[in-house]
Amino acid sequence: MTCFFYRGLAETGEVIVGYFDSETIDDARRQLEAKKIILIEITTATDQTKKREHSETSLFILIGKYFRKPSHHDITTFIQNLGMLLETSLRLDQSLNLLETPEMSGTLSENVHAIRMAVMAGEPLSNALAREPNLFPKSMLALIKLSEQSGMLPQVLLAIAQERAKAHRLRQKALDGLQYPAILLMAACGVLIFFIGFVLPHFAPILTGMGAKTDPALINLLKFSQSLETHRYLAISILITCISIFVIVLRNRDRRAKWFGYITQLPGARSLYRDYITVAFCINFSHLIKSGVSVADAINLVGQTIARPHSKAAWTKARDDVRQGERAYEALSRIGELSPVAIRMIRIGEEIGQLPPLLNQAADLFEHRFERQLEKLIGIAGPLAIVAVSVVIGGLIVSIMSALMSINELTR
Repeated sequence: MTCFFYRGLAETGEVIVGYFDSETIDDARRQLEAKKIILIEITTATDQTKKREHSETSLFILIGKYFRKPSHHDITTFIQNLGMLLETSLRLDQSLNLLETPEMSGTLSENVHAIRMAVMAGEPLSNALAREPNLFPKSMLALIKLSEQSGMLPQVLLAIAQERAKAHRLRQKALDGLQYPAILLMAACGVLIFFIGFVLPHFAPILTGMGAKTDPALINLLKFSQSLETHRYLAISILITCISIFVIVLRNRDRRAKWFGYITQLPGARSLYRDYITVAFCINFSHLIKSGVSVADAINLVGQTIARPHSKAAWTKARDDVRQGERAYEALSRIGELSPVAIRMIRIGEEIGQLPPLLNQAADLFEHRFERQLEKLIGIAGPLAIVAVSVVIGGLIVSIMSALMSINELTR
């Protein structure tokens, strides 16, 4: 018996793929056609495997896969489209079949294909999504698993997509706001590099050869600029290599989270990050509780999704403390990630039995506060960047002009 891979059209017009055992390819074709499947392609499984391996190991394909990873927006769009299709009474496999095309899912199309194959093999959607842990967080999987049991999958998927879109909008607002000072800093660094690498070397022979009075810092800077001028191409190669390594390192999720954790410890970013985490926690915590997840498990699921690497153990301990009978607000207050005001609102919600509504109010409150603090930070960061760069470049110009004036005094 030989295993054949086939792709064909079912009676419903659905494109189906699978494997079929038969003696010869003609026998396999006849048996599949007897099942009213219109064949599009049929090959031996080994040929298909080789073809797939060749396509996956192509250099350009590998480079494309590395730099075109599914984005937050792609995942949110997939979840939203899946919920909308399921609301029209389409089967889950039919909906996934429609979404696995690049036109519908973009960079997520291969992942959607793998998910559909797992669903067609009999796995529930939550288990199929769990095969992609880097794309779908644990809190989302818990909600989907509960919705499968309650028959509310389409509604829950749309709610997840809505909250993810809201969180993405909040994150994007922060990134857009910080783009202006970041561009200023990059432009200023470019000017500084140009000044040191291309302008100063022309002044070095004049200042050092004519006995100009220069301070030690300027002398060292002149030597450095002359070295850059001499080894220009080597310096450019090192700069490009460093930038490439930096980009590659930051594409790793764990390393990126580690560096992000360092940034959030800075004085201006600490309170801003705390408000952002508070908003994300309140939104997801409320959804999980309303969907029937226990308070302890909801704390751990949300915490493992939003926490920085060094604080994940604290979220797990909070879950264990709540399971042992401690109140949620007491366990959360020891983590130190959430705002004290939000902790007090959670305490009131527990006491009056209205935790989800108060969590939603806390999310709205801290979302507005996050936006106000972000506007203040942007208003300060831009001028500070300009002042810092102006001081550095201005100091260099003043030092050079002072040295040139000392040469003028010597010639008199």
